[in-house]
Amino acid sequence: MNLADDLPLPHDEYVTELAERIGAPPPQILTPVQAQALLSPAMLDFFRDSKRVSNRRLHAELLPRLRYPDFRSAIEDLLREGADG
Repeated sequence: MNLADDLPLPHDEYVTELAERIGAPPPQILTPVQAQALLSPAMLDFFRDSKRVSNRRLHAELLPRLRYPDFRSAIEDLLREGADG
């Protein structure tokens, strides 16, 4: 079973928002030419692959009520817990 949260985002949007939330500089977004030169074939495949995944089964069968249905609803608590040690 593939799992997904309730807020599907492209990887670049996810890491950019996460960096912003933790006060880090935004990640460098590589052009296809840069990626070809810098990344392994496996990493290129990972970033080229784009799947749309439904989480209907997750909600129906496993966890109908998630504490954090998406990363945005979880990030503040996770950052707070990390800051608390």
